[in-house]
Amino acid sequence: MLQGHLNTCFHDSVPCPSTCGAFIPRLLLEDHLKFTCNLRRTTCKFCSKIFTGEELENHTGSCGWEPIFCEHKCGNKVQRKNMKQHVSSECPKKMVKCASCRKEFMTDLFQAHQARCPRAPVNCTRCGASSIPREEMEAHLKDKCLEMVIPCPFKDAGCKFKVG
Repeated sequence: MLQGHLNTCFHDSVPCPSTCGAFIPRLLLEDHLKFTCNLRRTTCKFCSKIFTGEELENHTGSCGWEPIFCEHKCGNKVQRKNMKQHVSSECPKKMVKCASCRKEFMTDLFQAHQARCPRAPVNCTRCGASSIPREEMEAHLKDKCLEMVIPCPFKDAGCKFKVG
């Protein structure tokens, strides 16, 4: 009688019919065959290729079609196979080097930097000289500008004459 019960008991362990070597309680056999058996046939939900359970475990985390978050934390999800392209040309958080000062900035902050970069070339509004580094403009206007107004050396004595 006990043997008859064990032949149908849901809690008795039986060998996996896929011959993976596991002994599974009958109650869990269906789940084992669908979800955990290393020899089950299953499909990658990203690339639709068919694998055994063991192959899928190795494939998971490396599938090129799997969407992953950008490594620069821009918030975008990109297929793993397209991540290099995203990071190099599309990502708003990619690093860009300023041609003037050679410092690196994230793309989304770069425009603000360019507007105030001390080494960025600017044009003199008086004489029209071009490519003067922003940090040198004050010295240019004071000492080098061809259009600067030069007061008479006797201005302290009251002379108001200016050359310009």
